Amino acid sequence: MAPPQASNTPLPTVAPTPTQAVQTENDAGTSPSSTPAPEPTITAALLEQHRENSRELLYPRFDHDAALLDDGRVLLGGGHTAIGDYYVINPTPLGLVEIYDPESDVWTVIDPVQGPGAMYSLFRLPDGRLLALGVAASKDELKSMAAVFHSATGLWSELPGSPDVIRGSPAVFLLDDGRVLVAGGLNLFSDPSAGYSPAYLEAFEIFDPATGQWQRAANPSKSFEPEFNRAQPVFLQLVDGRVVAFGSEVSDRREYVPHAEVYDSASDTWTPISGLDPYFAIHGGVALSDGRLLLHGRVSGPAQYETASNGELFGPYRIYNPSNDTWTPTGEPIYSRPIFPTLSLLPNGRVLVAGGEKRWLSEQMNRYLRDWAGDTGGARLELPHSTSEIYDPETNSWSLGPDLKEARYHSTGTVLADGRVLLAGGFSINQEVDEINPYPLSTSEIVDPNGTPGTAP
Repeated sequence: MAPPQASNTPLPTVAPTPTQAVQTENDAGTSPSSTPAPEPTITAALLEQHRENSRELLYPRFDHDAALLDDGRVLLGGGHTAIGDYYVINPTPLGLVEIYDPESDVWTVIDPVQGPGAMYSLFRLPDGRLLALGVAASKDELKSMAAVFHSATGLWSELPGSPDVIRGSPAVFLLDDGRVLVAGGLNLFSDPSAGYSPAYLEAFEIFDPATGQWQRAANPSKSFEPEFNRAQPVFLQLVDGRVVAFGSEVSDRREYVPHAEVYDSASDTWTPISGLDPYFAIHGGVALSDGRLLLHGRVSGPAQYETASNGELFGPYRIYNPSNDTWTPTGEPIYSRPIFPTLSLLPNGRVLVAGGEKRWLSEQMNRYLRDWAGDTGGARLELPHSTSEIYDPETNSWSLGPDLKEARYHSTGTVLADGRVLLAGGFSINQEVDEINPYPLSTSEIVDPNGTPGTAP
């Protein structure tokens, strides 16, 4: 397959210092840049203390990534360890890299990605190496990072070449010809006085691990418009190698409506998907074993105040079939979890959905529903879940999964070699009546889909 020709003017490669103002065609209007806060200090005493309680991560972590190594261990890296308000995070990069060994049930700190990395995505190449793409952070600058981890030696090595776009936490997909499509990601430059609120990057790139060469790929026919800070499209890969992007666009009435397109690397073209529900905002998804896509989201617009029989708003799930371009609903899930659950495709073709947050309503609506439900105990409707459930594509039905040890959302979920799922990091929320207080987690836990189901609501 011949590499597609770049269809856009390449962006300049940049490595800005704290005093530089950076502006590209993808982040126009966000010129101030900032340097991440200093890395947490790692001392011998801290590592010794960590070894005594090594079932936990060394630091709380979110916006990180995790990947399964060929030997069955899990490498976890990148992300942040501090938070400001609910949608704006303080830029404290976490360059620490940790590996979990399911046989010993122990996390071990190893040498970080050269940089060290702040926000990057992990992707396993066909030869077993682990590719890390994203942002490297130092005391003086942020720059693009491309490195590989060799599990046999436990060492990292930098790859030749450099991407044109500095992007944190991009989506990464292996194409049929061995090259890698790099999509989305976040612009990490913002005004330090206003906190850290990166914007979605529109540019798409293709990387060849064999040569280290980067080239621009075509952009979709319409821009994807984030509905709020740090939002970006949901990227999933079809069985034929094409990649689908699900997101939003702004209508003529200045409303956000769902938007989806399919990218074909052979022709370097995008094709819009039809039939999207204008009131279904897609937040996540997973590619099923049969080639269909399970998409998770929430109902918006005029239907957003409809509640289920137990008073909770259900986060809907829908099935997209790319073979005939059709959408069908799934059976009704057991719990409401419209924000940031972890979806994991199991070896048997089912999907484990764990954690997630109930909150999406305004505080005024929450108080109204509490009054309407006669709740005088002060319980909030936006607490994270400590539950899981399992979707069966063959029967289009949901069943209870095991309860979690801790309520969490926005965690990484890694399917281990034995079919269990490792949940690591993410967020929980303090259960206070009049204040939303999310905090990052330093905990991890293993969910056995075949374990004892939780209690039905």
